[in-house]
Amino acid sequence: MKNRLEVAKEFLRDDGVIFVSIDDNEQAYLKVLMDEVFGRGEFVALFPRITKKAGKTTELVAKNTDYLLAFSKTNQLSLNMNVFEDAMTAFHKDVLQTT
Repeated sequence: MKNRLEVAKEFLRDDGVIFVSIDDNEQAYLKVLMDEVFGRGEFVALFPRITKKAGKTTELVAKNTDYLLAFSKTNQLSLNMNVFEDAMTAFHKDVLQTT
C-alpha cells in the first residue's frame, strides 16, 4: 500500500488532493501510513460516510459508516467548498442508492 501511495503522490499536481475510502477496521493504520507518505501537515480531513441508511444490523454495534481520508500533496491546497460539497453530496447519493 505504501508503494501505491507514493506513486499516487507523484502523479498529483502540487495543488492536488487524494481521497482514500477505508472502513473503520483499517482507518487508523491508513492515517499513520498517509502521514508518513504525504506528511502530517498535508492532512486535510477525515470524512465519515454513511454506507447503510438502515442503521443497526443484528450485531451489537452498527457498522454503517466508512471513512474518506483526504491529503494534499503540498500546502498549496485551495478548496472551493461549493464544488467540494456538490461532489460529496453526489458521492453520498451514489452510495446510498447502491446499498
